[in-house]
Amino acid sequence: LGAQIISDVRTFVRAFEALFGGFRQRATSTFELLSSRHSTFLVVATPHHDALREAEYFVDRLTEEGMPLSGMVINRVHTCALAISPERALSLAEDLADTSAVLEVEALRRHANLMRMIEAEMRMMERFATARPTVAQTQVQSLPTDVTDLAALRRVGSLLSDKD
Repeated sequence: LGAQIISDVRTFVRAFEALFGGFRQRATSTFELLSSRHSTFLVVATPHHDALREAEYFVDRLTEEGMPLSGMVINRVHTCALAISPERALSLAEDLADTSAVLEVEALRRHANLMRMIEAEMRMMERFATARPTVAQTQVQSLPTDVTDLAALRRVGSLLSDKD
């Protein structure tokens, strides 16, 4: 190898070092800004296993790094005003199965599925809260449609502002 190749490699390494030095400086500045008292993090997740597992990772990582964490919003939580257990709903559906009440049977079966989903979501949220008792949480109920416009976003805002 000639002296020119060694010189070219040296020039390349210096240029590369300058490039990464700028990255490091910007990364350090960004980290300082995000960890300052002027910033805070709010983790948002749905009450599903994979989403809560990712939220756990982020909450734990933010805590380890000493980043300001305001809390967590659990979004799309299912609710039901009808206080009939899934077992009772399925029992009623079975009693009506041989009648002409086809819609009622289907409604009772759907109710049973909804109640089971609510129970599963509650277990997952309780598990998260028990493992991280210092993380403030609020829940936003599931809406009948996706949030795709300002009116729906205002509805989510109203649901959040109704919480403590």
